[in-house]
Amino acid sequence: MIMDRTIKWNITYNCNLRCKHCYNNQYFNKIDDSTYTNQSLLETMDKLIKIGITRIHFLGGEPLISPKILPILYMAQKKNITTTITTNGLLLSAEMSHTLFDAGLSFICVSLDGVTAATNDQIRGNGTFDIVKKNIQTTVKIRNSINSNTKIYITLTMNRLNVSESSRMLEFIVSLGVDGLLIASIDQEGGAVDNWEMLGITVQEKIFAIEQIVREKHKYPNIYLEIVCKNILSEYLFKKYSWRNRQLDLEKSWCNGTDEEYYIKPNGDILPCRSCDISTNQNCLISHNCNTSLTPNIYKNSSKEILDNTFFKQFYAFTRDINSYKKASKCLMCKYSYKCLPCPLKCDSQYLSAECEYSRGLIKQLEMEYINKKVKINDNILFNSLYRGQIRVLNIETQDQMVLEDVGAELWNLLSESDYIVDKLIKKLYQDYAETVQFSEFQNDLLDYIFDLRSKGLLEII
Repeated sequence: MIMDRTIKWNITYNCNLRCKHCYNNQYFNKIDDSTYTNQSLLETMDKLIKIGITRIHFLGGEPLISPKILPILYMAQKKNITTTITTNGLLLSAEMSHTLFDAGLSFICVSLDGVTAATNDQIRGNGTFDIVKKNIQTTVKIRNSINSNTKIYITLTMNRLNVSESSRMLEFIVSLGVDGLLIASIDQEGGAVDNWEMLGITVQEKIFAIEQIVREKHKYPNIYLEIVCKNILSEYLFKKYSWRNRQLDLEKSWCNGTDEEYYIKPNGDILPCRSCDISTNQNCLISHNCNTSLTPNIYKNSSKEILDNTFFKQFYAFTRDINSYKKASKCLMCKYSYKCLPCPLKCDSQYLSAECEYSRGLIKQLEMEYINKKVKINDNILFNSLYRGQIRVLNIETQDQMVLEDVGAELWNLLSESDYIVDKLIKKLYQDYAETVQFSEFQNDLLDYIFDLRSKGLLEII
């Protein structure tokens, strides 16, 4: 059975901006070298369906420049393929917005690099902020007037220029009327290499800015927030602010390339991912067992040739070989290794994530702080006993509920009688488990459990 797959389609190198951090900056003056007819595009869509593609995300360059984009969107709509797009917003006119909604896009991501023109335009060019802001507001107004289900998000690359605006980002998002904010951090690749002194940020600066954003999130419960970060950092944000990063909930184990995802270049060449384009990133070296000269092309190869491609099979084997990750020794020992190993293409030296190392320190500091605080059952909680010692717990206000059993039920019974210092609560509960588990392991697991109950508004740590 063919599985669901996503295509990230870089449909054109052409762009009407020259952003200072663009990862495609080496292609600024490149002319797309593919020709097409509507018939050839239709044949291409049939191939995508046969290899299991259920979603296409369009990238660039600026995808709205490509003459292929609208025919493909309408063809995908007829074939029941979900379509999404990332655009810089300059061409997002009222007419274009109507067309995109008519073509059934699932969501539109519009890129900005600040909440003010002074910040954004240093990166994207003079005058772009005001134009894009107006286009976004027009697009939102049209979307609402026709009751379209298309979601509209702002994507922002966090860098040295905009970190000072982090506390205002969600307020700005709300003022635009969009559905959410997607945040990534600047990487030292493409144009950012030459502009790193201007745009680069430290891990400490990044996490400080992210905390400011997450701290404001409770004011805007209906705004979707997604932050590209490591699982350890996400754990810290959850334990401190009870904020769950839904982006990480969607991630799967290991590399997605040739398994659930493909990447298509403007000329039609298909790669497992963008990093596999050696010309884009010289530091990404594919295993010598992978023959990149066998890269298939969506316009030239049949669906069977794409699925049976030797390079793809070699790459899949490479990503499933534990030796491909052996230089990331700390990652292999991490509790998130089952879903958060680094890209195997980037393990070309002793890999160590500064973000993870710093976040681990923050978690340890936070847990040492909370271990001496009091934990109590929140107000407005309804709970009742079930069979076999289970307890159903309900937050009446939020309707969040859990069924507690074993140590969870014991914890609840103790707290229903009296408030407890977290440390004393853990030690009391550990007495029944001392012969079966190490105290440190028990303490870590129970702390995680308490944080989970707090996130549902069932417990309070004061």
